[in-house]
Amino acid sequence: MKTKTVAAKRLGLSLMMTTALLTIPGQAFAQATKDEKTKTDGRIEEIIVFAEGSRLPADISTVPGSVTLISLEQIQNQAAISSDLGRILASSVPGMSLSTNDGNNFSQTLRGRKPAFFIDGIPQSAEMRGGGRDLRIIHPNALQRVEVINGATSIYGLGGSGGVINYITKRPTEDGISFFSEVGLTSALSKITDKSLEYSVAQGISGKVDKVDFVANVTYQSRGLFYDADGDAIPPDPTGQTGIADMEEWSLFAKVGVELSPNIRWEAMAMHYTAQVDTKYTVAQGSFVNGIKSVAELKRQNNIVLYGGLIAFDFIGAEDPSSDNTLLSTSLIFDDVMNSTVKVQAFYKESQNVWRHLDYIPLVPTSAGFPPSGSQLVTDNSKAGARIDVRTDLDFTGVNGFILWGVDLTQDKTQETLIDGRLRTSQLKQDSLSFFAQAQIDATDWLHIRAGLRYDDFKLDIPDFQSLDFFNPNVLHNVVGANLKYNSLSGNFGAVVDLTDDLNVFGSWSRGFSIGNVVRTISGLRPLTPGPAVTYNVANLGLFIEPVKVDSFEAGIRYGGDWFSGSFTAFYNKSDLGATFDPITLQTVRAPERIWGIEIAAEIRPADGWKVGGSFAWMDSKTDANNDGTFEGPLDFSRVPPPILMNYVEFNFLQDWTTRIQATTLLNESRFQAPFGSSQRDVKGYTVFDLLISGPLLGGRVSIGIENLFNNQYFPLATYMNCSDNILFDSFCATAAPGARGSLKYSIQY
Repeated sequence: MKTKTVAAKRLGLSLMMTTALLTIPGQAFAQATKDEKTKTDGRIEEIIVFAEGSRLPADISTVPGSVTLISLEQIQNQAAISSDLGRILASSVPGMSLSTNDGNNFSQTLRGRKPAFFIDGIPQSAEMRGGGRDLRIIHPNALQRVEVINGATSIYGLGGSGGVINYITKRPTEDGISFFSEVGLTSALSKITDKSLEYSVAQGISGKVDKVDFVANVTYQSRGLFYDADGDAIPPDPTGQTGIADMEEWSLFAKVGVELSPNIRWEAMAMHYTAQVDTKYTVAQGSFVNGIKSVAELKRQNNIVLYGGLIAFDFIGAEDPSSDNTLLSTSLIFDDVMNSTVKVQAFYKESQNVWRHLDYIPLVPTSAGFPPSGSQLVTDNSKAGARIDVRTDLDFTGVNGFILWGVDLTQDKTQETLIDGRLRTSQLKQDSLSFFAQAQIDATDWLHIRAGLRYDDFKLDIPDFQSLDFFNPNVLHNVVGANLKYNSLSGNFGAVVDLTDDLNVFGSWSRGFSIGNVVRTISGLRPLTPGPAVTYNVANLGLFIEPVKVDSFEAGIRYGGDWFSGSFTAFYNKSDLGATFDPITLQTVRAPERIWGIEIAAEIRPADGWKVGGSFAWMDSKTDANNDGTFEGPLDFSRVPPPILMNYVEFNFLQDWTTRIQATTLLNESRFQAPFGSSQRDVKGYTVFDLLISGPLLGGRVSIGIENLFNNQYFPLATYMNCSDNILFDSFCATAAPGARGSLKYSIQY
């Protein structure tokens, strides 16, 4: 594989390291949201509207932990460079792994663990399957902001052991009726060709008329092929988990609210997002070990040849991969009910993911699909439920604060089949009932205490089914289901001490709880050698279907002044029974885990219109993979990334015109020794620069974004996820990242 040496890379890395030393802490709490109020000293205090689906307190500077708020302006700026939500989040959240440049988020973790995803507080993740498609379930055009809680939390439950990413959708902001239109065009710059063209159109409406308010938008986006810095086409599916190249996306979103009385509000929301790959290309064989990169080629039968011609196969399935996500919700908000605000909400969500075809390889059947025609997985998930949130204000003598308490009721159904109708699992049904209470107490002007408890009660129904055989299509294995019951008591406690008006220190403990990858576990129940049908009993699986409980500890210091804001956080989390999916063996590994690290973020505002800042995240880990009581090695790169450095410079060179130069650096790391297993290789670091120029034009706003500004040829961390020294997998993990890509967008509100 060829790697370009760009002179600007070394210069840029030196510049960024210098900038990091100058800046040190802060993006995690210095980001404004839609609703703001100005303190007497001129600083901005973030205010969260209770009705928007957030369970965060009014002022997040009183939270004894790391919270990142990504504002509408930040979303728009990052989307002008790339509309990929995985990339937008990775560029904004310290401690989050880098974007995979494709359609999944298997390796995009928070502090080494998988976060739970929500839309307006409504759970979206298929926690029983861990499908890796729950990051890209909404288009950035539908978002008002994004809330990210780093580390385990019991606020939301249902998968909060790795943190929470809550997408907050748009709300109307002005009286009257206004419209929004946007068009965009993107192209590879390393090779100018119509095959790389990407275009998008969006239309929105927002308004407030009397007691009714509404907002709606529709976005269509058509993506082309990606090209690396050498000008070679990248396989549409670069990591084997579905790509975003040659993809069509539709996003439809609508929300309406009615003030029924001065103290009662009704809201309803509907959202549908679909992404469909339609490509003529597949992967051409490469080799990481031999330095041959994988590129795109036209689909053809038996295009992959291994072992001197003994094995020949391809990835051509009955359908190209796709994702669909639909969400409906309705809610009533009652204000001033016995000194409380009450929100009652009902929701329904369903999603379907069609995965890439995996060919059947007779010589290595347990590493591929099922006879006679291979496999193409389809995962169906639905959720229906209700939530009650009650916020009760506290106002005792010398003590102020509030208690947020309520109930979550959810029914989750998940099933996995092959696209030809054969069952991988029966339909699993999980009913959960949860009670929670979260107290925020301002004990004094300088001491803020936050504590909470959450009790989750689960009932999981796994019906009997017959699993497929790796070797013979006429052999089916009996899987005896079970009715399982389990519960968890989780909680959190922390405190913030204000040393000055601008400086505070904090510390906290929290326990999160999530379901293990049950679907993958029971779908893998089949013999690894040829033979007659056998019977498996789910009730005997023991720890393989036990939930994941994570204890998370963190402490830090943060400062927010007129010209500088920053934070330093150290964290440690542990689980006695973690869960890691091995993309090569297709099995879930359950083992004790320990993860620790630091996050540093900062922003300097030396003059009006100038911002200089960045973040640095480092973490390490160890795991007891064979459960013998000794921690013998670190977790792989699909869980814990190498150190990541982010920096940016933003300035206004003309009135209302913004220029932003940002850089992402992944540092070198050698964590494992050969022979390398799954997600285990020496990582060669890289630095990538992006450019944004945005300003007013013809009554609207124009944005010019260039991703990978200096056209650096590199291999992203996700490339290593499917790597090993096994010749079968070595052939598909040598995919380079996109080279320079330019985007032009024009939007207008009228």
